Amino acid sequence: MVTVKKKSAAAIAGFVLFLQGPMPAWAQEAAEVVQNTQAQTEVTAKASTENKLLQVEHNIEELKSKIDEQTKNLEDVVNKLNKTIENINTFTKGIAKKEKELDGINKVIGTDLAQAQAVLKDLKKKKQLKEVELKSLEIQKEQSKDNYEKSKNELDSLISLESEESSKKDSYEKIYKNYENKMQNLNSDIKVLSEEIEKDRAALLKLSAKVDEDAKALEDAEHQDNADFDKLRSNLENADKEFNSLNQEIGVKKLKLSDMNSSLTQLEPKFNEAVKSFEEQSKQLESIKQDLDIAKQDTEDKLKDLNDKTSSIENIKEELSAIEVDINSYELSNNESERNKKIEG
Repeated sequence: MVTVKKKSAAAIAGFVLFLQGPMPAWAQEAAEVVQNTQAQTEVTAKASTENKLLQVEHNIEELKSKIDEQTKNLEDVVNKLNKTIENINTFTKGIAKKEKELDGINKVIGTDLAQAQAVLKDLKKKKQLKEVELKSLEIQKEQSKDNYEKSKNELDSLISLESEESSKKDSYEKIYKNYENKMQNLNSDIKVLSEEIEKDRAALLKLSAKVDEDAKALEDAEHQDNADFDKLRSNLENADKEFNSLNQEIGVKKLKLSDMNSSLTQLEPKFNEAVKSFEEQSKQLESIKQDLDIAKQDTEDKLKDLNDKTSSIENIKEELSAIEVDINSYELSNNESERNKKIEG
């Protein structure tokens, strides 16, 4: 057994020396091959991942480019369609105008010259009046437009102001609620601590009575032959210690209670000031909202007035167009040559 142990120890020592010595060339080469293989694998994997990411990015860019191209093509189609619709509307209006002119000519063909001239005189006078009315309405429309834009700007300013003042109100509300929450927590803690102090005071009175009782027992024992003075003294000392300890705890709690009340006293004016600021801000915001409602209605009224003016102008233009048709018709009523040119044209 001794020989085996010695051989085992020698083998272990030899193995340790082998580990501590330089690595053989074949082992070093094998390790380098493994390390190179791992490094190559990591590089290959990393390169593969990077290539995939680059391919994904390339595909995304291609997709974006195609979407942009399709969007542009769609916009071109829409623009062409709108242009076609516009041309159709213009052409349709032209046909309608031509039909009105022809209808007007057909109605007055053969009208007596004197009668035609009298009608023409009335029509031209009516045209002048309509042109004056149109000019006046166009001036009024510009004024209405200015009034509307001014009202709209005031409305936008009030909307912005309402947003700002509303944010201020929210801030004031958070401040006073924060103080309110702190005061509620303090009041709750003060109530709990006050109840604890009252309980401790009741316990202190009991301990005081026990101290008095133990002191009297020790005093009475002096007149007794078999009294256990050590026990009586121990009882008195323990009762006195409990009394002093509890009395000290009560003192600490009283100081803590005083600090809480002091903090509460300091918070109250801050809370009141925050509530005051919140209420004032609420009133100011309410006033702004009232002004905003008035401004909204005023802007709506001015927009309606502008639209009415625009509509009236369009109506007068249509009336003028009809008067022009009638004037042209009566001017051609006794001029067959020009009338035929107009009809054929």
